[in-house]
Amino acid sequence: MIRTFVKLIGTPERRARAELEDQIRQIDKRYFDRTSPPVDLRGRAYVWGVFADRVVGPVLVGYGILRWNGEVAHLERSAVEREYRGRGIQRQLIRARLRMAQKLGAKRVLTYTHRNNWPSANNLIGLGFRLRRYQAKEFIHFEFVLRRKT
Repeated sequence: MIRTFVKLIGTPERRARAELEDQIRQIDKRYFDRTSPPVDLRGRAYVWGVFADRVVGPVLVGYGILRWNGEVAHLERSAVEREYRGRGIQRQLIRARLRMAQKLGAKRVLTYTHRNNWPSANNLIGLGFRLRRYQAKEFIHFEFVLRRKT
């Protein structure tokens, strides 16, 4: 069994190294259709990578992005290489981003997934996200409340 680990690889103050950004874009090309905008790591973006230990050293096998603006954080793009799916990697990425959103003082986290991406929707629901809106054409929107408003 190959060990995987999650690591924060980019922050607003310290962007991810260029070679990691290139690897993220390569994963992106394989799993997002051509109509999706390219991944953007600028601005208030925290980027996590999931790495697999290999003989040649750690290899990026997935990533997830968190953006925040005051009380609201957004889980943005996330992808896991096909051969590593079914190992809980996406859930690790979601948990890591929820922890950071809490540290940043966000009160809620928003995200969405394509309407046909039931594995992602099930991961979100399993981690406590609630359905916010279902757009029949394209997306399912979710919300996670981190703290109760006072």
